[in-house]
Parts: sequence; C-alpha cells; structure tokens
Amino acid sequence: MVAPRSGQSHPIGAGRNVEALIPISMFMCIAAVAILRPITKKLGGLLEAITLERTQTRTQDTSSARTIALLEHINRRMDLL
Repeated sequence: MVAPRSGQSHPIGAGRNVEALIPISMFMCIAAVAILRPITKKLGGLLEAITLERTQTRTQDTSSARTIALLEHINRRMDLL
C-alpha cells in the first residue's frame, strides 16, 4: 500500500482491509480460547496432582526418617542395658 501524498485523501479501499481483519482476528481469538481452555484445565489438574503427590512423599520421608532415628536411639539405649 502506497502512502498518500500530503493533501490527498487515503486511496479508495484502504479501510476495507482493516475492516476485514477485525472479524478474522475476533474469530481467531475465540477459536484459540475454545481450543486451549480445556487443554489448560487438564494440564492444571495434572500439575496440581503432581505437586500434591510430591508434598505427600516429602512428608512421608521426613516422618520415616524421624521414626528410624527414634528406633536407632532406642536400640542404642537397649544395648547399654
């Protein structure tokens, strides 16, 4: 598209290209949301499940370590008797 010289109006049909892009861009945005929303919801649920699983594993590891340390301490005390 050639820019108009000073003092001249825009060429005929220059606004039509922009007007044609508006519905196309709206359609593309709506289609992207319709396609990506279910995917992101499932991905969010998966990430939440993975995070929950990791935190439960860490909690079990720390409680297991405490139990092992306590049993070893009791074992040492029993050996002294």
